[in-house]
Amino acid sequence: MAINVKKKNPLMSLTVIFMPIALIYGLVTLFRNWLYDKKIIRPVRFAVPTIGVGNLAVGGTGKSPHIEYLAKLLSPYIEVVSLSRGYGRKTTGTMEVLGTSSSYYVGDEPLVLKMKFPNLGVFVGSNRAFAIPEIIGKRPQTNVVLLDDVFQHRSVSVFENILLTEFNLPYFNDFLLPVGALRELQMGAKRADCIIVTKCPADLSAEQEEAYRLKINPLPHQRLFFSTFDYGHPYRLFQPANRIALDEDLEVVLFSAIAGTDYLMEYLRSKVKMIHSIEFADHHYFTTDEVNQLQSTFNDLNAGRKIILTTEKDAVRLALLKEQIVGLNLPIFILPAEVRFIGSTGSQFDDYIKQRLLEFKV
Repeated sequence: MAINVKKKNPLMSLTVIFMPIALIYGLVTLFRNWLYDKKIIRPVRFAVPTIGVGNLAVGGTGKSPHIEYLAKLLSPYIEVVSLSRGYGRKTTGTMEVLGTSSSYYVGDEPLVLKMKFPNLGVFVGSNRAFAIPEIIGKRPQTNVVLLDDVFQHRSVSVFENILLTEFNLPYFNDFLLPVGALRELQMGAKRADCIIVTKCPADLSAEQEEAYRLKINPLPHQRLFFSTFDYGHPYRLFQPANRIALDEDLEVVLFSAIAGTDYLMEYLRSKVKMIHSIEFADHHYFTTDEVNQLQSTFNDLNAGRKIILTTEKDAVRLALLKEQIVGLNLPIFILPAEVRFIGSTGSQFDDYIKQRLLEFKV
């Protein structure tokens, strides 16, 4: 007679262990937000409009690409400045990002933004309440300040609060850290002026859009938008004029240190023959040994056509090892990406942002 013995699910055991921590964490964030909501702690308000882009969860919902989109949308008409913490940088205080800056000192994402928009004022500073007056002092003509990852940092009163949530892991299906990825309770979404569902499939259907609309159930004052990523032809690191088209005969070694590669991998699977992924923690600074490992992996790959592929923000950290990469003659290509709004409201986002800025009053 066979006896069935049910094995314990280790993931379920970990959930049980971490649940009390998550609940305590949730209470702490709830109390902190209550202090702001009741104006016991008062945020600083500035005489220039601020647009904040953030999320409820840790990880890559696409904050930086959406900041890039806003910079591209607004900078032809008004003076735009971007301010972020410069996560992963080895410096403190407020610093202006220059085209010649090193990601080591200013962080990877701010440097990518500066390289894409050379005339844009790009700054890093962990304390935004102190950084903004300093920036305006240096650039008194500033008309709007874009704030990256500001949703939980409430020391500054943000005029337009944009909340991002990822299509494949929306906040309404997530839970608090460390059980899930949420940095605060789902109810925090009420503070948003508009919500963008990011990393959507390019062929988002009306049924999918409506399903998310029902789940999010935006408040009367909130607008809901949907966006996707468009990828361009990869260009070679240190040789931007050298471009290549992805095709089904090509094998790719993906070398990356970003928050999540699922969306990128899904795109690459539809374009190339095979993907070999070497992944590190988000914002990781690559070492010479890791580049040597990359060379070995690439050389051992038995393929007729092959390249190394990386992301734009990984590229600025790889640039710190330029001498080694050039010496090894590694064919590292950068995959460019940009945001595109889709769905029934896709064409309305630009006008929405412009109208919001017209509504700003000191």
